[in-house]
Amino acid sequence: MIDFPLLSSRERDRRWALAQRLIESRGLAALLVYGEPEGAGVPHFAADNYFTGDRTGGVVLIPNGEPPQLFAPVHLMVGGHHEAVRRGDDTWLEPGQFITHAERRPAGAARGGAFIAECLRERGLATSTIGVIGLGAAAFHPDGIIPAGTWRELTERLPDATLVPVDAEFIAATRCLSDEERDLVRWCGRAGEAMCAAIIEASAAGVPENVPYAAGIAASLRAGAHNSGSVFVVAPGGESVEWGPPRWTYRAQPPRVLADGDVVLAELFPVYGMRETQQQLTVAIGETHPGTDRAAAAAEASYDAAIAAIRPGVTFAEVVRAMNEPVEEAGGWNLTPLIHTLNPLDAFSGCGLPGEQVPAIDRYGAVGGVSTVGGDLVLKAGMTLALEPNCVLGRRRVNIGGTVIVTEDGVEEVNTLPRVMHRV
Repeated sequence: MIDFPLLSSRERDRRWALAQRLIESRGLAALLVYGEPEGAGVPHFAADNYFTGDRTGGVVLIPNGEPPQLFAPVHLMVGGHHEAVRRGDDTWLEPGQFITHAERRPAGAARGGAFIAECLRERGLATSTIGVIGLGAAAFHPDGIIPAGTWRELTERLPDATLVPVDAEFIAATRCLSDEERDLVRWCGRAGEAMCAAIIEASAAGVPENVPYAAGIAASLRAGAHNSGSVFVVAPGGESVEWGPPRWTYRAQPPRVLADGDVVLAELFPVYGMRETQQQLTVAIGETHPGTDRAAAAAEASYDAAIAAIRPGVTFAEVVRAMNEPVEEAGGWNLTPLIHTLNPLDAFSGCGLPGEQVPAIDRYGAVGGVSTVGGDLVLKAGMTLALEPNCVLGRRRVNIGGTVIVTEDGVEEVNTLPRVMHRV
């Protein structure tokens, strides 16, 4: 029997106390927490689950001085909680904390602006100041996650309420993980190790690329970590500036059969208890080009530079500069970030697709990339970081790295396998 780590009632109370402090610090009557729908896999933004410990995709109301209440978007969420209680699961919410509607309405209506406004009015909050999580910028959501129609209904039906974004305060308050949350990250990191090992073992010339991809996803699930799909790129002959899910998952075409000289590049996203780790894996098939070897050496030096630089009190920008040096010295560039924060993802280093390095790219116009965000963030113990050192020389790319936890005196690495390029 596998001894899976759990989150205790102490962790629940810690998070509810965090919400109360946020309410009091801003002089709010309540918090309204809008969670990202779960239909596309593990949500990038699941602040609802942070306070409920329950299924994602809901909206949470936390009145001042009261425990959270969950708007259940469909009756199926209620059924799931009912069965969990019947089984004796350690749920964070009581049945009375669910906000439901008795009528048959369109699916998801309970997370719509009209129903939320109606419930807020019933609770005497129609003229109050309410902090909203989900309205401000978050990872991959520069304009927030609340749909325009929901926001319009909410504001039109509550014209006398003051709704203010508090996403930045929420993110700042949750960056440093508790001891229990760090245990989840370590567990998730082990799942990432299992994924890496499975992909390495399954990769060989003559094998279709979907075989090692499936092996990695299966290993994640066997380890008890969810995975909504990972990046998996095969660079024919070691050359590619592509990054994303396998082409055959969105375009009707067969998977590539691996051949000598190919390089498999993967970015893995195991999630356990809504805490995520990431692993960057490069596997070279057969003989490698000297350019690939040089890119690997630069990426590995960049990883070592990060480990040497990370400690409490250092800024995120300082770590980025340290990681950049080996890549620049090799004459390379980085397609994806060298490093970003995790749990939450709110700071990342710059990256791009320079036309002068890949001339044919200019047919698309000036592509550009993204600049560093969060450079002035000061690292503290309990933060988690995804190290993703990658170096591109011409079109030859190597991407390695794993997840680390900032400790009181340095850094804890939760991954070992993806720290170097592997050869099979």
